[in-house]
Amino acid sequence: MPFIDFSENKAIHLKNEHDLQTQVVEYLRSTDLTFAANLNGFLDTAEKRIRGWQEGMSAGHPDLLIYTPNDTYNGMAIEFKNVNGQGILAKKQADWLQKLEGDCKYFCICSNDYTVILECIIKYLLNVL
Repeated sequence: MPFIDFSENKAIHLKNEHDLQTQVVEYLRSTDLTFAANLNGFLDTAEKRIRGWQEGMSAGHPDLLIYTPNDTYNGMAIEFKNVNGQGILAKKQADWLQKLEGDCKYFCICSNDYTVILECIIKYLLNVL
């Protein structure tokens, strides 16, 4: 069972999607899970988007992938949404998640809620999803 230390009871103040992803990554770094984030958020110019596409980046790719399998799934994909509740799952994002669920047997989640995401990660670790 993964150990989560709530003894400090530190408050987490999330202002945006970046803050949410940063906090989830901070937790993941305390585990033995193998994971990586995509870099699509850094493709902020047309030139960078073209170069990214040439190098294999794809629109809609989930924000974070956990590659470590559990007893049920081959991995886990997380699509983060803005914590202000205004994030919308784009069609290309939904298509990616459906492919990962169906073709790759990944557990996929799209959320703007830190607690929900962490609960899913912990359940994934415990094989209770």
